[in-house]
Amino acid sequence: MNSISAHGSRHPPRCLSNFRVAHAEAVADKAVQFRIVGSDSETEGSVTGHSLEVLNKNYQGPSLFVSPLTLLWKGAKAPAALLDTAMHGYHGEMRASATLRGSSTPSTYKCPQCGGTWFRFDATFRYWDAALDLWEDEPEIAIEDYFNGFSLSGKCTTCGTDSTISEMEKL
Repeated sequence: MNSISAHGSRHPPRCLSNFRVAHAEAVADKAVQFRIVGSDSETEGSVTGHSLEVLNKNYQGPSLFVSPLTLLWKGAKAPAALLDTAMHGYHGEMRASATLRGSSTPSTYKCPQCGGTWFRFDATFRYWDAALDLWEDEPEIAIEDYFNGFSLSGKCTTCGTDSTISEMEKL
């Protein structure tokens, strides 16, 4: 595995600071996946975000959410911010937000199979060569925060369906 994957599995991006990482592993060259749980080890949560279909009328595909994303854990009183591309990811760190970003009232993601809203979550962060170049030039930088791709997958706790909830590139 590339050293950025090994580093990333030991140093989660700061956007995960509201959560606990139950498991981390380098899943591919320049990619790290985290099982995320609530700060009190809650394992079931719902996610709110902005529907890609609403933001891009030409999009035809599975239901996907874009940033900002929040997670609300079962039993919690308030949601916790997961990802906001205005400040997270390579371009967010450079103060140049991703082009497609929601700004209206977010909605809750629903399982495409049963309509359930409770999931167990895995977040995957991917790094491009630009991040590697930056890390080489500035080795003291928190390179784990300069990811270029993000995926959030969830396993519905009602029916067991695995869903890709969010898939974003060029962050």
